[in-house]
Amino acid sequence: MVIGLLHSTFIWEGDILFAYGMLGFVTLFFLNRKKRTLFIWAIVLFTLTSILGLGEFEKSAKEITSAEAYVQKETTIYSSGGYWETVDFRLNADLPLGIPDYAYLFILLLAPMMYCPMLLFGMYAAKSGWFTDPSQERKRYIRFAVIFLVTGLILKSIKFVFLDFALGESLYMIGAPLLAIGYIFLFSILYTEKRWSFLLFFEKVGRLSMTNYLLQSIICTSIFYGYGIGLFGKIGVFYGIILAIGIYSLQFIASYYYLRLWKMGPFEKLLRVFTYLTWKGRVKTTLKKKQHTGQKAVGS
Repeated sequence: MVIGLLHSTFIWEGDILFAYGMLGFVTLFFLNRKKRTLFIWAIVLFTLTSILGLGEFEKSAKEITSAEAYVQKETTIYSSGGYWETVDFRLNADLPLGIPDYAYLFILLLAPMMYCPMLLFGMYAAKSGWFTDPSQERKRYIRFAVIFLVTGLILKSIKFVFLDFALGESLYMIGAPLLAIGYIFLFSILYTEKRWSFLLFFEKVGRLSMTNYLLQSIICTSIFYGYGIGLFGKIGVFYGIILAIGIYSLQFIASYYYLRLWKMGPFEKLLRVFTYLTWKGRVKTTLKKKQHTGQKAVGS
């Protein structure tokens, strides 16, 4: 949470680490629950968060004007402003949401619940052993990949096919996590094929997930913000996709060679140092002995 707060304050406001940190506290309540309990809670929370997003509200002319003015000012500052000017705008600019200040606190507390269903589905899949032996689960992967990919794509496309449909935006948002789950099962299918064995290199990127995530923010803000190259609002979707592929490809290669020299990334190391309160970032020997002794006592 501390790293996320620093990240959102001094680098980029679109942080997810703070919400993930808060979600970690929620996870504690589900650690020793049965699979059925995890599945039920995942469905309930997914339904509730989906209901909260249903419906669209007509914006007044004043709200539209306010939003346009905010975007114009944001574009100017982010594309040509200095570092501290950008930080000041990020921290102090009033968002054109038309809600009272106390509502932002409610949104901040609610944000982790939006991710909670995905976490619980993951815990359910882990307890069910779906990814323990991928070669034995291929049929399951294919079935779920088809179901979630098709459903997710349909829900997300409604917004663009039926332009006047009132719930189009809401269904678009609901389709996003379903499509994400579909991608997980799709990559799981490829993972079982020897000809796709190069996908194992993604493990290297995953082992450096926090370092790569923060590096993406540093690289992209340096490219887009005024204190860097200043391309904010100046490139289209196509070149944005090309740039994203290029950055990730470099991280893909760099992660592979980095892990040939070191066991973990710098930010992963920092996280472990503060988690275990040891410079080596490992569980203290005395604590390990106590845990081992306790396990032996329980076993006897």
